[in-house]
Amino acid sequence: MVYCNGKTCKKSYKATQKCRDHSIPNVTAYDAGIFDWARAYPQEAILLGETPVDPGKLIAKSDFKKKLMDPAKFEALMARNDIIVLDIRDRFQREALSLFPGIEKRVYLDDNAKLDKYLEQAARENKTLLVYDAAGKQVRWLMYRIEKKGVKSYAFMKGGAHAYFASLRNQFNN
Repeated sequence: MVYCNGKTCKKSYKATQKCRDHSIPNVTAYDAGIFDWARAYPQEAILLGETPVDPGKLIAKSDFKKKLMDPAKFEALMARNDIIVLDIRDRFQREALSLFPGIEKRVYLDDNAKLDKYLEQAARENKTLLVYDAAGKQVRWLMYRIEKKGVKSYAFMKGGAHAYFASLRNQFNN
C-alpha cells in the first residue's frame, strides 16, 4: 500500500507505477492520503516511526490551517534575526531556484538528520521556524515532527512556492 498527502498528491500514483515497472506485485495507491489511512487503519499506519497510530492524536485540518501564513506575511518576516527558514521542496520542485537566498536552509524531507538539526536548533534557540514546500501540501504531516522536537513557534507558507510566485506576478501585473 502506497499513500501520500491525499487525492491531489500524485506521488503515491507515481510510486505505485514505479513498483509495477520493477515487477513488485500487489501494489495499490491509497488515494485518500496518509491522514485518512491512519484513521481507517491505525494498526497498519506509521507516524514518526511508531505504530499503531492513535487516531485521536491526529492533527485536525483546522489546527493545520492556523499554521498557514500568507506568502506576503511570510516574506515580511525575512528581516528578523529570530527565524529559521526551511525550503523542503525536492530537487525537481526547486529547479535550482531559491525564494530567499542567503536566508533559507534547504533540506529534503527524507534527510532526517539534517531536518532534525534545524528543528532542534529552532527549539533550542527559541527561533520561529518558517517552512515552505512547492504547493503547501507536503507540510501538514511535518507538524507532528516539529511539535515532537519542541518547536514552539512555526508557520507554513500557505500555497507554498507556487502561491509565492503567483503573488509576485500579481504585484508586477498591477
